[in-house]
Amino acid sequence: MLVDWAPSEVEAPRRLCLSADEASFVQAAFERILPEAPHVSASTYVDRKLAESMCVDATAAELELYREAIACVQERCRFEHGRPFQALTPWHQLAILAHLEDPNRPFQHRLRKFVLVLVNDLAEAYFDASDERCRRLRVSVA
Repeated sequence: MLVDWAPSEVEAPRRLCLSADEASFVQAAFERILPEAPHVSASTYVDRKLAESMCVDATAAELELYREAIACVQERCRFEHGRPFQALTPWHQLAILAHLEDPNRPFQHRLRKFVLVLVNDLAEAYFDASDERCRRLRVSVA
């Protein structure tokens, strides 16, 4: 089963740091990690957070971590499955994310670090979206 990963007809938000492929990867990973929250635009949240961190810290270390790790995962997916992460079936995506977290894999310290940062950022995106929905609900009720 092929999953359609092409951009939708709806205009995507303007990206500040992430490429289209990187943003699509982040969104697909979010949908595997928190499938019950499809309304959250995790890629937009992560993109803005990376842009803000570059302004505050004057460093691109976190962006470099995202870029290097996503490129590594995409290369592996294309080699093993013939398509990028976001085009894989949900089960393949979950298996790849689990593989990245495995502490018994040698030479994957940076990829494990990326998964931890990604999961943290995705949790923040989820709660940020939930807070925003609550604020809108309060305004509409008042």
